[in-house]
This record gives sequence, structure tokens and C-alpha cells, in this order.
Amino acid sequence: MNRAVRTAPLLVVVLCWILVCLRVAPATEAAHVSNREIVIDAFERWVEGTGTPFEFLADDATWTILGPTPTAGTYSLKRLREEILSPFQARLATPLVPVVRAIHADGDTVIVLFEGTARLVDGERYVNSYAWFFRFERGQVRAVTAVLDLTAFDRVVGRTPRTGS
Repeated sequence: MNRAVRTAPLLVVVLCWILVCLRVAPATEAAHVSNREIVIDAFERWVEGTGTPFEFLADDATWTILGPTPTAGTYSLKRLREEILSPFQARLATPLVPVVRAIHADGDTVIVLFEGTARLVDGERYVNSYAWFFRFERGQVRAVTAVLDLTAFDRVVGRTPRTGS
């Protein structure tokens, strides 16, 4: 039997072993870094007033708010904007500005811990702590889970909105 024919199975085993060793870890880690960088960039632009974290969400993404109040639930982006964000923003005299405390990537998920502050139309200051969990698929966020002090948030939404908006 030809020497090349005898060593072919060994060569296949070695190549498979090399592929297993090089396999998913570097590519997966690169994807996590990429997803993390997408979130970092979005939050930096939000702080600068030139963007928002909503820009990299898929059109069909869902947003789940956890908590004990009627605001808690799962929303399409359209419903989130209409039922949650618009009423909230109508009560702000200044934009909500995030101060990021930590950003972690784990698998397809990027977690951001931040505090948001704004001035309300009645002159009071709004401060809340947030943890947003972004679940990525193919470079876009398909689902977000948000944790925050919903009682504080709901108190703001219950205030009189600004007029002329």
C-alpha cells in the first residue's frame, strides 16, 4: 500500500483536531467584542446627543420591561415608542443622559449598567438606575430586557406633560 494512502487517515484526524482547537472560541469572542463595541459606540453617541441605543435594534426587536407595575411587559418597538417612551419624554425638560457604570458581553448578550438623569418639566430631577440586556443575532439586537426602578419611572409618566409638543 502506498505510504500516502496509509497516512491519509492520520492526516484527516490531525486536521480535524486542529480545526476543533481553532474552532469557535476566537470567532465567538470576536463577535462578542464586536457586539460590545456596537453597544459602547451607541451609548457614547447617546451621551454626545448624536444617537441612541435604539438605532441598532432590528425592526422586529422586542423590549421587555421587568417589574411590578403596569408598565412592565413585552413591547414591539412601535408600541414601546408610543406607550412608554413618548409619554416619558413628554415629561422631560432635558434629554435623559446615561452615565455608564459597566458593560459586559456574555455569549450573544451585552449587558449595560447605567444611571440616567434628566430635568423634568416641573423642575424636579429624575435619576434612575438601569440594566439593559441586549440579545444580538447577526449584528442586530433582537430582544432587550430592561430592569429599572419602575415606581420612579411611573411617577414621572404620571406627571403633567409639557404643552406645545
